[in-house]
Amino acid sequence: MSEKPTRPVRVGLHAGQLTQPIPGGIGRYVDALMRSLPPIGADLVTFASGTLDKAALSAPLDARAQHHDLGVPGPRWRYRMWHALRGRTAPVDADVIHAPSLAIPPHRGRPLAVTVHDLVFLTRPETLTRRGRTFHMKGFELALREADAIITPTSSVAEHLTDLGVAPERVALVPHGITAPLPSPGQMAERLSLTEMGVGSDFILFVGTVEPRKGLPTLLEAFDQVRVKHPGLALVIAGPPGWGDTADLDRPGVLRLGKVSEPNLATLYRQARALVSLSLEEGFGFPVLEAQSYGCPTLASAIPVHLEVAGPAAILVPPRQPDAAASALLTLLEEPSADNAARRRAGIAHAATFTWDASAAGHLEVYEQLAAR
Repeated sequence: MSEKPTRPVRVGLHAGQLTQPIPGGIGRYVDALMRSLPPIGADLVTFASGTLDKAALSAPLDARAQHHDLGVPGPRWRYRMWHALRGRTAPVDADVIHAPSLAIPPHRGRPLAVTVHDLVFLTRPETLTRRGRTFHMKGFELALREADAIITPTSSVAEHLTDLGVAPERVALVPHGITAPLPSPGQMAERLSLTEMGVGSDFILFVGTVEPRKGLPTLLEAFDQVRVKHPGLALVIAGPPGWGDTADLDRPGVLRLGKVSEPNLATLYRQARALVSLSLEEGFGFPVLEAQSYGCPTLASAIPVHLEVAGPAAILVPPRQPDAAASALLTLLEEPSADNAARRRAGIAHAATFTWDASAAGHLEVYEQLAAR
């Protein structure tokens, strides 16, 4: 058994996702680690090609954290260079290098931890671009060959990795957390925020990047069915456009907001009748837990990650089955108020079990074990 280091472990964390136009769920993950690791004793240095987007950071960097700008080339070419030239030294001086995605930096002479959020490039390759598939497969091959520890947030991915032949002792299951809900500014202020966003009082919510794996065609077909009984219901889509054809979103009752601020997203979670997430594949499914943390009833696809983390308060339906989704959504919209209130309370209690403090502690344990070898 490895002993803990006698000094704080110095972690080089790749933060390139926070320089991207759409940081996505991995950006949330990196931001949370940057915020949560220094207070528990990690000596953290981040690195990326370019400065970090301050708008993507939930809080200023802790004074103990440092950021190293790698300069040119930018991320696209740098990642290609990283994946091709494996003999180079690590980008920063650290005890452990952590790649929080499949952009795998060189790490000569340093232990390497890689986070594998999902295996969508294997299970749903049609939902990625050709370039995306190539990039992820190359990064995954490097992770399998070089990583001293592969971190994953769900047991379903951990089991898939061991089924692929990864030694169990190389796989570390460390669930993600979610950020604590923002306090409500008051009912009147939230109503005003909805009005400013152009949102009415009767709506369901989708949160995420608009791209093929999010199951939007199923959601739209289910929504059309539900509107027969609830003609005043709206579907609010909160998230930036991604890539590829999804479905025709220009239809009655559908409102696209694009990317929204954290306070506005909190208002949407609190005021929505339900969050609906019918994805074909997810790494962790942050919106499902975030919505529940605000007391928002949740309908999600019965994919492995949702089966694992969504909890008993959520209703799960098979993906690509709009009739089942419509029936479940009607259940959420029409259930008695006492049952609805109980569902909201159960969701809040379940979501509270996922904290970034616990996740950061799990990551730090992995780093310390690698540094002590």
